[in-house]
Amino acid sequence: MTDFTGGDDPIVRELLPGYLSRRREELATLEAALEDRDFAKLRIIGHNLRGSGGAYGLEKVSEFGTSLETAAQAEDDDAIRATIHQMRAFLKEIAI
Repeated sequence: MTDFTGGDDPIVRELLPGYLSRRREELATLEAALEDRDFAKLRIIGHNLRGSGGAYGLEKVSEFGTSLETAAQAEDDDAIRATIHQMRAFLKEIAI
């Protein structure tokens, strides 16, 4: 299990559980968008993850966002599926 405290910022530490919960819920949205081949939605979500992950000190989430955005632009189903899988594993393992 990966422990993460949110760093020294008390506001981030307070907001982090909600952020991670929303990311877990978002996995279903990502899977539905992939099933529908809605690459525009996948690209937007990836872009947002890329930006928001760093704000919470979660560079790994930013990396998932970059991967999703790039794969969606290329319409690469396999890369998107792999990123969703990796993101699910990460979110399952992280503890605060």
